[in-house]
Amino acid sequence: MTALVKVVDEQFGKGRTPYFGLRLASQRVTPRDIIGRRVADEVAVVNRLRIGDRPAFARDRAFLVRIDTHPAEAALNRSPRGRWRALDEAEEVAAAIEAFRANRFIMLVDDRQVGALDQPVTLTPASEVVFLRLTPLVGG
Repeated sequence: MTALVKVVDEQFGKGRTPYFGLRLASQRVTPRDIIGRRVADEVAVVNRLRIGDRPAFARDRAFLVRIDTHPAEAALNRSPRGRWRALDEAEEVAAAIEAFRANRFIMLVDDRQVGALDQPVTLTPASEVVFLRLTPLVGG
């Protein structure tokens, strides 16, 4: 049975984003599954926005994928024909998993922090998954 959960992004000092729904294959999943499904959805959105010469600066649900936010960086990532290169889903999932391991963000499922990528969690129709971006302190 599939599960639809609410996903919220949060960053200290910037608040929470409006939630969006994320469809998962089962009600019993791991944080790795949640991250993978979310990144796959974000990659699809970013790649769709990058069709032709239209950059994906809108950051529509792009919290875990690495998109170019600076025009100079975006120019370097164009293909030789001037088109935007599509993001690779596997690379972006690996980068998001590494970000989780490096504590660049934490994940809360129903207000409880998830500590391990392969720790099973059970979702309900009322479940909420929060991705909390951690900001490194300057000089510390």
